[in-house]
Amino acid sequence: MATRTKRSPIWEFFKDPGDKKVECKLCEKKLVYTGGTTAMRENMKRAHPLLFGKFDPEQSSGKQQSSMLQHVAVKPAAKQMSASTAREITSCLTDWLVRDLRPLSIVGDVGFRELMGRVSPGYVMPSRTHVSKLIGQRHTAGLSALTSRLKSVSGCCLTTDAWTSKATQSYNTITVHFVNAAWELESAVVETALFPGSHTGIRIAEKVFDATVRVGLQPVQVIAVVHDEARNAELAGRHLLEDHGWESVTCSAHLLQTCVRHVLDASAPAQKLLSAARKLVGHFRHSSQATEALIAKQVQMGSTSPVKLTQDVPTHWNSAHDMLKRLVELRLPVMAVLTAPGKLHYCIV
Repeated sequence: MATRTKRSPIWEFFKDPGDKKVECKLCEKKLVYTGGTTAMRENMKRAHPLLFGKFDPEQSSGKQQSSMLQHVAVKPAAKQMSASTAREITSCLTDWLVRDLRPLSIVGDVGFRELMGRVSPGYVMPSRTHVSKLIGQRHTAGLSALTSRLKSVSGCCLTTDAWTSKATQSYNTITVHFVNAAWELESAVVETALFPGSHTGIRIAEKVFDATVRVGLQPVQVIAVVHDEARNAELAGRHLLEDHGWESVTCSAHLLQTCVRHVLDASAPAQKLLSAARKLVGHFRHSSQATEALIAKQVQMGSTSPVKLTQDVPTHWNSAHDMLKRLVELRLPVMAVLTAPGKLHYCIV
């Protein structure tokens, strides 16, 4: 075939094996050649960012660029690792992303690529698309394994809970609980999925039942469904009881939270105490200077592990106890900071 015109300096990194393809000299990856160099530049940017970052073929020209490319190209490339080793590293990378809930974009971050280049020279970082595909395969395999395990389960319970992410997106998580042949309690997440729209009792009930179908659970295997005390969740429980005979059980932790909240709300002294404590903790949480002074005062008083004040959470009754306990523990440094010369006294009464 006719010799191709190689005007772009990117050709210093590629060779021409023919058959409308080009091959990277560094990683031996073959790319389809259609007359342009975009695919070659993208391969350099993705697979060899350390080399590609030292120049930009689109912005450099002349002898200076050519000499630079020659200098980079003649450097011996890292020894290509075996395919089995590369697959093992990619598998570990995928496990890390899944277990630690890391974003897929990290595989394209320059710093992370430099780290992997140091740790595993010769390893070609997979693309974000490829890693996403691997994670999807892991999910499919995990779902299949869970389905197989649940076939031998004679009885199980489900929990369902709707929650909102930091991005204000609604999700619903369904978990299955059962006792295995060794009399050990096991739990597994059946589904965590977006739940847009209205969260009516009927929709929640349908969501729960559809999830059991996907993992192969038969209606007779499910004994009960545990949910919070929200009205729509209780209505969903009644629908599932009427349609499939599954007992509707309100979460005991939610019931305890309700009981404690009602008792605290009915006690004027308790409300006065909690209100004052929240104001005091809020002062330190919203003032970096006050927090720094509190930490410094603890160190000055001999503490080797200074801590911050704890704010209570309305939906967790024990957090109010933790807030008050921490205030009692730090009462001396807190008083010292608030009564320091030149500082305004903070009245909590």
